[in-house]
Amino acid sequence: MLHKIKILEILLLILVGFSPLIPQSVRVLIVVSLILLNYKYFKRANVTKYFFLIMFMLVFILNLVIDFGVVSSIRQLNGLSIYFPATFLLGFIISQKYKLKELLSIFDKIIFFFAFFSLIGVVTYTFFPNVVHQLPLISYGGLTRTRTAFIFNVLLEQYYTHGILPRNAGIAWEPGAFQFILNMGLYSHTKIATKIDYRRVAIYLVAILATQSTSAYIIILFILFNLMLKDKKILFILLATSIPFAPAIIREINQQINHHLFGSVRFNLRFEPFIHAIQTGINSIIGLGNAGFDNNFRNIYRVPFDSIGQITIRYGLPLLLLISSRLIFLLKSNFILTIIIFVTFLSQNIWFFPMVTPFYFYLKEGSNEENESLTV
Repeated sequence: MLHKIKILEILLLILVGFSPLIPQSVRVLIVVSLILLNYKYFKRANVTKYFFLIMFMLVFILNLVIDFGVVSSIRQLNGLSIYFPATFLLGFIISQKYKLKELLSIFDKIIFFFAFFSLIGVVTYTFFPNVVHQLPLISYGGLTRTRTAFIFNVLLEQYYTHGILPRNAGIAWEPGAFQFILNMGLYSHTKIATKIDYRRVAIYLVAILATQSTSAYIIILFILFNLMLKDKKILFILLATSIPFAPAIIREINQQINHHLFGSVRFNLRFEPFIHAIQTGINSIIGLGNAGFDNNFRNIYRVPFDSIGQITIRYGLPLLLLISSRLIFLLKSNFILTIIIFVTFLSQNIWFFPMVTPFYFYLKEGSNEENESLTV
């Protein structure tokens, strides 16, 4: 029973950030509820953990003060000014409740389910596109239109046949976000499994490749290389399965180079807002605050899509340096995990997602965190 509750809890962590089906008000309710239900885990943490939690909260408080200087009434405050610190507090609590190995184990169980059912979505939009148009229609953030079967989503795009974007978005609002979930699942399995399940790996790989995400392809190279160092069999399996699809793989590589990487229109659409965000951060070291962000960037095309740009504009260099320091620390013991987070940060605004924030607080893997230093 306890294990099922934990699975439900981690499932909520994933859905709160990535599912387009959950309204923002419900996201807040879930985050606050999880904090209250797990409040006891706030106690007796490592001093280092408390230090970084306090530093994060000071940055959030500072920028809330900045917001008060921008708005004329409290009603004009952006609710994200409360939601962001709440997700960090939840991340702190989750890092206390779950050892990293246990968290990854639960990730694998949940995400494999997502990967499997996302492939049902791929088969559906590929061979039965008319079925897709019978599914409920939703809109996410005013940017995407999606048909949903609840266990998988299909994006609509007017420039493609049948108006369907033929990329695997799974339970997320778009493929670039879903690849993070899938790669976390694959990494979790290869990290904690005593014996690699190659059928499981194959399903993860097909689901990841179906996202057609540039970030996914970069990350998967690191995961597979690391896996080959552990088990040489994976090299032969990859060769055996990839040779029949060599022409399609070559076409996809050319597609990525010509339309997604340096110099392409899609790359510039993301890179220019990123550069503008960095310039804004240089001019305003402590950030514009969330109210300042709304006044200067809402409803204009130069809004950064990525985590680094969003952090820099909203909270400036203090928060960027704090998060960077935690990722650098994580890099020492979990190189692949850090790569997954960092590469996705470059294209997706997920820095505050409850699935991500626990990793800011994990200390050295395998250490006795209670005894490593004084506790409060």
